[in-house]
Amino acid sequence: MSDDSDWVSIFDAQRTYNYFIVASSIMVVYDWALTFGREVDLLWVSAEHSPENDRTETVNSGQMQHWSLMTLLYFSVRYIGILYTATMILGFFPIVPLTDIVSTIILQILVWTDVVIDIMLRVILIVRLYAMYQRSRKILIFLIATSMALTIVCGALIVVLSSRLSGDALVIFGTHMCVNSGYDRLLSAEAWIISTAWEVLALCLAAWIAVKHFRELRLRQKGWAFKDSFKVLMRSHIFYFAGFVAVAFFTLGDALSPNWSEPALAGVLKIALAVQMFVLGPRLILSLREFNAELVVNSDAGTGLTTMAFQEGVLVSSGGNE
Repeated sequence: MSDDSDWVSIFDAQRTYNYFIVASSIMVVYDWALTFGREVDLLWVSAEHSPENDRTETVNSGQMQHWSLMTLLYFSVRYIGILYTATMILGFFPIVPLTDIVSTIILQILVWTDVVIDIMLRVILIVRLYAMYQRSRKILIFLIATSMALTIVCGALIVVLSSRLSGDALVIFGTHMCVNSGYDRLLSAEAWIISTAWEVLALCLAAWIAVKHFRELRLRQKGWAFKDSFKVLMRSHIFYFAGFVAVAFFTLGDALSPNWSEPALAGVLKIALAVQMFVLGPRLILSLREFNAELVVNSDAGTGLTTMAFQEGVLVSSGGNE
């Protein structure tokens, strides 16, 4: 292989991009390690109050908790994220030897993992909104129908994108590299525009019902725990939405401007995507579980707080003085 300037630029660009791949992987694993203790307490074992039981009854901390839909979604998003980052390192870390076929398989896995995680995150948002709207059948049907329609359109775009995608295994200066070939940035941007429409809709629906409940509870002396639960829901939703907007911004910039194809900007996009899916996504569930656990502790201490259990699509009041 000749040592001309083209190969040197490819080598430097890929090496810079690899640094961001490693950085995004470290961030995902670090966040998992940071929250693992809370994950065990709030999700692996039953440490929260059971609304079906007596107000002061708690489940033995050593007893395994019944895994609800939200718990399964949390574990799926969290641990698929760790496998996702490991796959990225396998595909882009310069020491691992690859063939063209293996490179293509790795790229296809990454693309379709994005799709699966996006669907899971949509389900999480649907359940949260269903809970915020007090199990309204109309809002559930509307959310499911809208999400399915957008998912079908996005899926069709990803199928086309995936059919054109292939990986080329290169060895430059003794370093193994996996390079994308046939990746259509415009198709990716179109899929993200559709996903952005869903996220904006979800945020608007969440904000509207939160404002509505705040107005209803503003003059009340009681029910403030229910109000605080909406604050927790909105705060985590806004952080998640901000992460999504950052990813959409960089994706559109990458599709519409050649300057955005620089390895540093592509690396920032990869970090933003990992944080949005595998850090902020699981925290949509974990943040409310933490809030519920704090209310249970205060209630058990005799403060008379009302606990709000986020269970299978409803905010459940379980005790207290309302």
